[in-house]
Amino acid sequence: MKNYLYLILFSLSSFIYADCSEINNQIDCENSDYCVWENGECFRWIDDEDQEWNDEEWEDEEWEDECRYIENEEECLEVGCSWGEEGCFKPEGDEEGEEWDDEEWEDEEWLCEDIESQIECEAVDCLWSEDGCFKPEEDEGLDDGQEFIIGDITGDSSLNILDVVMIVELILNNPSDEMHQADMNQDGITNILDVVALVQAILGTRTNDATMIEVIRDINNVMISSDGYVGAVQMILSHGDDFSIDLTNDALVAEYRTNNNSTTLIVVNPINELFYASGEFEIIETIAANGNNFIDTVIIPSLITLGDAYPNPFNPSTTFDLQVAVAGHVSLNVYNLKGNIVGSLINNTVYPGNYNITWDASNLSSGVYLLRAETANSIATQKVTLVK
Repeated sequence: MKNYLYLILFSLSSFIYADCSEINNQIDCENSDYCVWENGECFRWIDDEDQEWNDEEWEDEEWEDECRYIENEEECLEVGCSWGEEGCFKPEGDEEGEEWDDEEWEDEEWLCEDIESQIECEAVDCLWSEDGCFKPEEDEGLDDGQEFIIGDITGDSSLNILDVVMIVELILNNPSDEMHQADMNQDGITNILDVVALVQAILGTRTNDATMIEVIRDINNVMISSDGYVGAVQMILSHGDDFSIDLTNDALVAEYRTNNNSTTLIVVNPINELFYASGEFEIIETIAANGNNFIDTVIIPSLITLGDAYPNPFNPSTTFDLQVAVAGHVSLNVYNLKGNIVGSLINNTVYPGNYNITWDASNLSSGVYLLRAETANSIATQKVTLVK
């Protein structure tokens, strides 16, 4: 910029010098601020050799001296100086520690993204996050008279379950996108904490927040146990091509997205069960939150498991393995889709080992049934289909 400013100054002074040489009388020459009469000729009072500028001279000069030489408003603003009633001058706020002038902020449209200080950002009603300063989206997409509400993703001026679903889908579909209207806690990030905050705004604040959750899994089923309220659970699963998943219906919202061999799921206000899956999978990451903050998670391997039933679908009987890791009371029941027990296979103390079980469903009609094995600390389930 300094080189460009130098060219402007040099051109201006050359132009003035040319004007002096064209004056042919002493009176007009001396009336000029830049000319001098000598030996019957009019010439610029600064000698040509003094007109040479170099970078070292520019570095030694103060901005006030550099800007004040420019007499044209367009050129003044073009090189980064400011223009006022007294001419061209150094712009305010360039030096570290200088405060910004509120009047200048009111007179000009400033870009929030150009501000590097949190204090200056918030002073002009921009929003600050770990990514820097950004413009609030309060007025975008609103009709005249429509009230802006943080968390109102649908734009209907109210907070409801549709907004919860949309934030969940935003996190699942576009985790890197910035959507400040969904940022309930205004931390610059849209995640399950914002989902929980929105649920709290809709349903009211819970007081018995959980401090941690235990994630209990067997071959097919994943559930949680906690010491208080759990607002949301987010998981990332790694699996093969034969993987499929059924999320619990016992939650406020439950959604998932699968990309190749990775599935991300979010369950809002879970009660106990999270999902049932077929095919091998691994839990890569688990994030849980209570009503206010993230909480610790512990993965607990199942103490009881059910092997894959064969055949499945079947008619009239199918066989599967029951694996017990610790001696204790075990119940193994069969449920229909209404949740009613239609068969009881085990209901007593079982010692560690592998047991081969056969279930005969000759007296039942075609349909989907759930095998459920349960101990004091573990549950294993499996879906089977009877086709007659």
